[in-house]
Amino acid sequence: MFNKKKESNTFSYLAQGFELKGEVQCDGELQLDGSIIGQIHVTQLVVGEFGRVKGNIHAQSVIVQGSVEGTINADKVTIEKTANVKGDVIHDTLSMEAGAIVEGNLTHKHQAASVTSIAVPSQKSADAQQ
Repeated sequence: MFNKKKESNTFSYLAQGFELKGEVQCDGELQLDGSIIGQIHVTQLVVGEFGRVKGNIHAQSVIVQGSVEGTINADKVTIEKTANVKGDVIHDTLSMEAGAIVEGNLTHKHQAASVTSIAVPSQKSADAQQ
């Protein structure tokens, strides 16, 4: 009973018209319809259609419907059609809807040791098989 590990189900909401300057850290989900100027470290982040971020984002999951100016570094990134992202997106999984605006590099996270290269047959070996 007392040794049970608590799961983080924290939900935080910053409403439209709310502006925060500084670093944000949250172990749960943050729904942002206001504005944050600064670094964000969260488990899950939803930048609503009216939400604005000016700073870098570090999270497990990010959904962008509004505006982000800075680097997004997350395992799962979803960029919806109303989004405007100015900065690099570093991801494991990326989903982007038609109409989304992204100005920056898209970089897939991977470990070089776990990547297997695919051998492409050269023209000589292809001719030899015929």
